[in-house]
Amino acid sequence: MGRKIKQAAATVAYVDLGISKGMRLGIERSLEIGRPIELRMLDRGKFLEILRRICSGETAQNPDEWSRGNPLYGHCAVATLLAQDVFGGRILRVSLEGTEFASMRSHYFNLLPDQSEYDFTREQFGGRFPEGLTREERERQCLLSNTNTSVRYITLKDKFGFFVLDR
Repeated sequence: MGRKIKQAAATVAYVDLGISKGMRLGIERSLEIGRPIELRMLDRGKFLEILRRICSGETAQNPDEWSRGNPLYGHCAVATLLAQDVFGGRILRVSLEGTEFASMRSHYFNLLPDQSEYDFTREQFGGRFPEGLTREERERQCLLSNTNTSVRYITLKDKFGFFVLDR
């Protein structure tokens, strides 16, 4: 006797970056079988809300310093990579040397395709982020060349995918 496979109640596609061939095939199949289709867009606010829910000690740079009260602490590199996946754009870095956050060494955030800077993890600094720091662009591979960052990014990306697909 075969296993009973649970079918999805709807097909949901996030179309912020267009519709891929695989998405198109899934949508066509859903139309064939009469399954409802939802096309969604993910905005910055919703992305930030999801980040706050999925960030954890497991995905933090310093797991021992992470807390539920400051869920984005230690997540700038991995959150910036994930935001680049979702929104596109480039990665910016500032050195935190000579600031009260020098122990963190650096901070990463996004330059979005509309040329606006967006820092999804700024709240980790409790409103005390140092101003006037020199920004420099970093290549994605530079961040991913760090094994710890790469593993944390993959974990966060998986959590993000499960969270988005489960909604």
